[in-house]
Amino acid sequence: MEEDTTSGTLGLQLVKRNYQLQFDYTFEDFSNSLYDLTWDNPKRTTPQYTGTHYVNGDGSTQGQMAMAPDNKAHMMKVEGGVNLGRTTRLGFEGGYQRWSSFNPMMPYTNNPYINGLAGAPAAAQANTHGLTFDASSLDSRPDPNVQGLIEVYTYMAKLTSRPFDWLRGSLIHEAYIMENGSKKYTVPGWAVFDQNWHAETTPINPTLEQFRDDKTSVKTEYDFASWLSGNTSVSRKYMKKTRAVDKGVEYEVNQGFTIKPAKNLWVNLGYLVSGRRANGWDYQHYPKTVSGGVVYFNESPGLMRPDVADRNRQQGRVQVQWMPGDATVNLSARMTDDKYRGGKNQDLTGGRPEIYPDLFGVLSDRHQSVGLDTSFAVTKNVDADFFYEYDFHRQFVRSSQTDTRTNIFGAGGTDRLMAQRVQDRWDARFTEHTNVIGCGVTHRPTDKMKNNIGVDLTFTRSNGDPMTLGSRNSTMTPLETSRRVRQTLKAGSQYKFTKNLTLAANYVFDRYQANDFAYTDIPTVMGTSSMFLGADPIKTYLFHSLGMSMSYKF
Repeated sequence: MEEDTTSGTLGLQLVKRNYQLQFDYTFEDFSNSLYDLTWDNPKRTTPQYTGTHYVNGDGSTQGQMAMAPDNKAHMMKVEGGVNLGRTTRLGFEGGYQRWSSFNPMMPYTNNPYINGLAGAPAAAQANTHGLTFDASSLDSRPDPNVQGLIEVYTYMAKLTSRPFDWLRGSLIHEAYIMENGSKKYTVPGWAVFDQNWHAETTPINPTLEQFRDDKTSVKTEYDFASWLSGNTSVSRKYMKKTRAVDKGVEYEVNQGFTIKPAKNLWVNLGYLVSGRRANGWDYQHYPKTVSGGVVYFNESPGLMRPDVADRNRQQGRVQVQWMPGDATVNLSARMTDDKYRGGKNQDLTGGRPEIYPDLFGVLSDRHQSVGLDTSFAVTKNVDADFFYEYDFHRQFVRSSQTDTRTNIFGAGGTDRLMAQRVQDRWDARFTEHTNVIGCGVTHRPTDKMKNNIGVDLTFTRSNGDPMTLGSRNSTMTPLETSRRVRQTLKAGSQYKFTKNLTLAANYVFDRYQANDFAYTDIPTVMGTSSMFLGADPIKTYLFHSLGMSMSYKF
């Protein structure tokens, strides 16, 4: 594997008493000599197509995957400020980014038997699945190359004023605009796990996703006394996306206090509450089909992504900092609780009473963390630091077995709609506990030399447990516990030979161990499993890295 990265930056700055201006430009170029990766299938030595047999991974002799494409990025930003008076200032910022990528397009599959022009097995496939060409041929690709282009525009304006010594206020408006100019491709279907062909009724020409966020905020900061200050902010963000939920608004209120009960002790408290609401569905672009004169959704709109579903958020945070002498001690805690729901004008059934009407996907999401870090001087030339963090993550998820062998109304036909039904429904709780602990020592034997060494240990445990089950899921059992341990050792040294020349060396050792449920058989609820892992998806590994660098200031 050979990858080359080239980057460069340019910065200009103008500073005057009443105004300031700065320009920054960054360029990055990434080139990858390996466009795709293939590997042998341990289950097959000769390719095949078996028609009705469907065990993923049992058809092709090889698997294939595209690698990171060649890409370029141009990023420009202009920012500055103007003093409008003794207590008033206007700040502004504008930016433009252009990201482009290029990669030769891979064929649909490297299995030559997925071929609608070949012999008997493939002919049966063509009759059944609508394949009319050789999916393994480079000539069958929609285009020889994949070309991506993203342009991002940003701007911000901030007006601040301090009418009194104890009161400061600011009005801020900022925007983020992403436009997608990537080349679009029309495809008639795809090869599933290089096993067989899935044809679409009509060729797919996906919509290019674009979005825009506009946020307006008002913030006030005030000092009650020398030991107590606070800040309050209120914001409104308007969101526009090229998705099923195309428009939305989020309101947010944030309150914080800083308390200084003693000379070397600070306490920061904060609380945030926000609500995100969508304006309804973009029914015009949502995937649907027509049968018997009735329009049906052919995907379940109840399966909402958490980034577009209506959301209520609460967040609390506290930080305590103590600085006794040369030591620093920080204690922090944070909790974020998100609850998701279907919004107004969101018909989650596709217009059919047979489909379960509630929200599917993530229903609630909670993150809690507490951390402690401290640093202190052991001797005049030796400093030490220690940290510990505990994170707890819990999700409640609702999903459903879907049956598309016939249409959802029990009759024959080809209206294979997603059938999220109450008897198939299941709710599950997913939890993850993470403990991170580490320590480090920095040694400065002379003014020109600095040495450091540190050790980190991360332990993660995950569980998935069913909570409520529909009648057809009564045999579902919890997934096995997933445990992961990561140990990292870092050591480095740097020496300043001259005022402008510094040499440095570093070493990193990383060990990762996983005991994951994917290593064992996964109990199935209905029918046979179509899951083929092929190889353990999470590998234990050892990693060593040794690096040297030279820095020279002109």
